[in-house]
Order: sequence, then structure tokens, then C-alpha cells
Amino acid sequence: MGGFSTIGGVEREALVSYAGVTDADGAADGTTLKCSAIGSGSGYPDFDGNQVIITSGPYKGQVRDINGATNADAAGTITVANAFDGQITSGTSFIITGIRTVPAEVAALQADIGDFSAQTNLKSLLAVLGSGWDTENKTVYDKLVTDLLEHGTYGLAAQNTYIWDKDISGYSGVKAGTYLKTLYDDWIDGGRLDLLIDAIKAKTDNLKDTWNDLSAAQVNAEVDTALSDVDLDHLINVAAGTGVYPVPLADDSIIAKILSKADPASASSYDNTTDSLEAISDKVALASVCTEARLSELDAANMPADIDAILAATTTDGVVVNSRTNAYKRLAGVPQVIEVSVTSAANAGNITIATITDQPCVIDSIVIHADTAQTTDLTSCAVYGGAGKVVTFISDSDATQANLDAADKQVSWTGAVRLAAGKTIVMSLEGTGSTAVDLTVTITYHAAVDGGYLA
Repeated sequence: MGGFSTIGGVEREALVSYAGVTDADGAADGTTLKCSAIGSGSGYPDFDGNQVIITSGPYKGQVRDINGATNADAAGTITVANAFDGQITSGTSFIITGIRTVPAEVAALQADIGDFSAQTNLKSLLAVLGSGWDTENKTVYDKLVTDLLEHGTYGLAAQNTYIWDKDISGYSGVKAGTYLKTLYDDWIDGGRLDLLIDAIKAKTDNLKDTWNDLSAAQVNAEVDTALSDVDLDHLINVAAGTGVYPVPLADDSIIAKILSKADPASASSYDNTTDSLEAISDKVALASVCTEARLSELDAANMPADIDAILAATTTDGVVVNSRTNAYKRLAGVPQVIEVSVTSAANAGNITIATITDQPCVIDSIVIHADTAQTTDLTSCAVYGGAGKVVTFISDSDATQANLDAADKQVSWTGAVRLAAGKTIVMSLEGTGSTAVDLTVTITYHAAVDGGYLA
């Protein structure tokens, strides 16, 4: 495939030898691409040595040197010197430039100077370059090695001798007459520094042997002396005076602070006859009284039940009832209060607030309190009492959503209504939806007969 266009007024043929599209997949390793349009019999010349540029696909812009005949087969296989980053597949656009680069020039250079790869040493390698490098017509090897490296004044051997015998005593702190060779002689095995290190090692080896000669008795004696110097031996093995407190103990020491409450702490205030753990244990009289057997005896007596029975008794038998008990609160005429939280659905209908229990009670007042603004699902929440809601405490015209639509709004009733045991007080929740209400009902009452209460 071909065809050319003008680029900035310059004919494309001046830069591009061929432009085409591959019509078969190249090698999987990216070393070839195929275009039968330039294959054998196509009439196109061999593009070996030119450059090929990929202009489409994933490897667009990659450039490689062509290394081999391009018209050797009908498939037009183009082999590159260095593989592309991946396989060049069918349908990929490419161009072949008219520029011939490195491979051809390398081949020409090798033809001029010979094959370096066959040389086995520097002399044979440099011999390939031939002679005639100066007026003496010497080879490169002779010029570089014989004349320079082996030169009597500037060669490596001459410079080595010069440095080795260099007097460095002119440098600050260096002893007069010191040469590099002298330093070397000092460091080698048997030199002055080596002998000095050996002497230091011998001294330290003797010191180690001296330490190993210490006996366990000598070590223990040293430790005993050190403990005695700070009176630590008095903790266990040595008596600390004959009085009631440890005499050697220093004021405000840690032990002194444990024994004494004074500030500064002094062990002299401690008396082991009264303050020791044993003495304190003797003072605890309950240690001999509160035995397991005695506690079991008290438990068997069932004293809590007896006390409850006494507190629950009325004045009938001449017993004064404790005012903190339920029995007192439920005496006839004693005020009682019950609070009930109501969170049922706004359209739940009748719900029981309280039941009169054991004995008749007199209802003194009822308050409906809005804990929060009540839902608009609520229409009313009237409170009734007795059989069939015969008693109206708070009517549905008073207990409306409008009267309870903000926190702490409330409606109430005050009076006196007697209800017998078993009767109930109910709230009738009427509304348009099931959203929960948030109310508290407070009932103040008293028992008409001892023992009556609301539950």
C-alpha cells in the first residue's frame, strides 16, 4: 500500500521510502512485522538498514532499525534489530524512512578496522588499529604501553618507586625522616605497631586471669560489707535494737514513711506491741465473734422476715408503723401519688392507666402532662374512671392535641371520686394515625380503707 502527500511544501518522498499497513501478524516477541506489498516480486527494493516507524496501535511512535532483507519472502517480513515492546499485529500502519542509521555504519567501520570480537588480549586488540599513529610509525600498543606505561620517568613502575620513597616529614605532625615505606614497615606483621598491639593484648590477658582468681568467699565478703554500710543487713540477719521500733532507721526513709504517719516520718513513733500486724489482728474482736457458725445461726433466725412483718403491722395491735414503709403510705387518708408514662399510638383507643388495688381509694387529682409536643395524629386523650367509663375526669374537649402541642403543656382535673377495688382509670386515645404520643399522667389519691393503692 502506498501513496504520498505534501508536508509543508516538501514532497514526502524525500523523507519516507514507503508507507503501508501490515496484512498479517508479526512475531509474538515483537521482532518482525509483515506487509506482502513489499515482499518478493513486489518490485520494491530491499529496505535493510532503513528505519521503520509504527504509526498506529499500542506501539505507535516506536522506531527500530531494519536488520535483514525485506523482500526475501512473499510475506514481506521486516525484521528489526531490537524488538518492539509487543507483537505488531495485522492492520497496523507503519512507514519506512529514507534514513539509514547505525547498522550500516557499524558494518562499514568494522570493514575498515577489522573484527574486535576475535581479539583475546589488549596487544592483539590494539594491533587491529594498525600503525602510523605518530612520526615514528609506532603501533597503538607500543605508543600507549611501551612509551607511556613503561616509561622510565613517567611510567607506572617509575611513579611507584617515586611514591614509595617519598619523604613526608614536611607534613604537619609527621616525624622527620618519615617515608611511606617506613609507615608500611611499621604496620606489617612484626612492625612497631604490631608489636605494641601484641603487648597490650598480653596485659589485658593477665588482667582477665587476675579476675578469674577471685573466690566466692571474697565476693561474698565484699557484698556483705557494702550491705552493712547502708544497714541493709538489718532487714534479716542483724537485730535492729531492743526497743519497740527499729533504731537504725533514718527519718523520712521509705520504711519510716510506711511505719509512721508523722511529717517528717520517724520510726520512733512506731510501737511493735500495738502497731504490728499481729497486734492489730488481736484488736479485731469480730475475728472471734463472726464465725461461720454464728452467721449461719443468724441467717436461720430469718430476722429480715420478722422485721418486715413488724413494719407491715398497723396500729390495731398497738404497733406504730414506720413512715418509710408502703404499709404506712397505704393507711387510710395518707396521700399517695402514682405517675404513668403513656407512649401508645395516637389512635390506640382505651388504655388502662391504673387499677384500684386491695381496698377502695379516693382520687384527688389527675394531670396529663405533655413531655414533648404531641403528634398531629392525636385528636384527644380523655381520662375516665369506673365501670363503663362512667366518671369523666378530663373530657375529650379539654384533652385535645391543641392543648398539648408543646412540651410542658398540660390539662388537669381536681375533685374527689371514690372507686372500689378492682375499678380502673383509663385514657381514651383518639386520632387519625398511629404515631406514638409522649405523655405522663400523674394521679394524686389516698386509700379510703387501710391497704388501698393504685397499681
